[in-house]
Amino acid sequence: RGRVDREGCFEELKKLAEELLNEKGSQVHRIFRDYGHQKALTKFGKDPRS
Repeated sequence: RGRVDREGCFEELKKLAEELLNEKGSQVHRIFRDYGHQKALTKFGKDPRS
């Protein structure tokens, strides 16, 4: 044990996110989107939107 099944984890997160999206709509989507942009910023050192 100790090694995380990333695929499984991601699927769980996606399911959770979709449930939240259905409840909260665009607000949650915006949070997830911004989170993705933050990850991209730290990874590539620039904003993918620019």
